[in-house]
Amino acid sequence: MICVGFALKVSADFSRGTILLLAIVGPAALLCERYFLARYITYAAQHGKLRRRRVLVIAEDTSIERVTQLLHRSGRSPYRFLTVASSDQGLNEAVDLALDIVRGSNIEEIHIAVSWSRWPAVKAMLWKFYARPLPLFFPAGRYRRRRANASTSYLG
Repeated sequence: MICVGFALKVSADFSRGTILLLAIVGPAALLCERYFLARYITYAAQHGKLRRRRVLVIAEDTSIERVTQLLHRSGRSPYRFLTVASSDQGLNEAVDLALDIVRGSNIEEIHIAVSWSRWPAVKAMLWKFYARPLPLFFPAGRYRRRRANASTSYLG
């Protein structure tokens, strides 16, 4: 800050005390503001004062509890869960049902939480979501970390 004042030749207009006060108080004020805003947002989210995003979840039976915890922690509210059978036909049926549900509702996101060992079946059914301007999310897990870098796919 002092260097900028020297370079712009305005150091004669401001006292050294004012510049030092600004250099010390400015960053401290920004850090305090960030701290208090983070605490307020955490409090508001925990007490239901912020609106949660409505989410449709397509998941296997084994991952529903983990996905529910992730959704609540990130400010999302599961609108409906569609459980997927172990066959690829069950996944196609769940996707068709999800598209029917999304058509007449105010769902804002779709989360797909299935094992990445079923990636060929998931990839084959993703084209069905192209007509819907909703974001698709694949929650982080041990399978996703190995296969993909991005957690969001915007289709449509």
